[in-house]
Amino acid sequence: MSGTKPAVLIVGVGSIGARHVECFQKTGDVCVSICEIDDARRENVRDQFSIERSYADLQTALADPHDAVVVATPANKHILVAQQAAEAGMHLLIEKPLSVTTRGVQQLVEAIEQQRLVAAVAYVYRAHPGLAAMKKALDAGRFGKPLQLVAVAGQDFQVSSGISQHLLSRSCYGRRGYSRCTDTPAQRGRVARRPHRQAGC
Repeated sequence: MSGTKPAVLIVGVGSIGARHVECFQKTGDVCVSICEIDDARRENVRDQFSIERSYADLQTALADPHDAVVVATPANKHILVAQQAAEAGMHLLIEKPLSVTTRGVQQLVEAIEQQRLVAAVAYVYRAHPGLAAMKKALDAGRFGKPLQLVAVAGQDFQVSSGISQHLLSRSCYGRRGYSRCTDTPAQRGRVARRPHRQAGC
């Protein structure tokens, strides 16, 4: 922990991890550190967001004082990273899914309880006020017995210029097979260039 700001370590700075870095920094309320085994990715994110503390391995990162850890590694590594962070006494935000198997989950739960930590999986819509109100209304029988529910949601993740083209190429022309991106200025290839808050930690 640095000064009065909580120290947050983000482990894994691919597309989701980089979003966590940007969002945490925008609050101005935390000191952000990163841990990433890919040298080029780590250096790119470190330089883009002026990160003062960056680590190439988890053990070194966890040896330094942090209040919380965001686990944004590939899903098959979530439990392994979270277990080590819990044993080091750090609160946890684990990206979804928690894991790809149930192996190690109970052990992680026990470590969290033993250390009296706060831990969550990043199913962020569970905390959305609108969805909480809808659940309450459904439980109260306001709409009768639901037979089908269709939900459409989205969020404009405008990312920083240093990582935008990589993310756009993956999200717009990659896994989902989109031929064009037209929803937002960022998706149309017009990258928003915004100054980033210095870490100051």
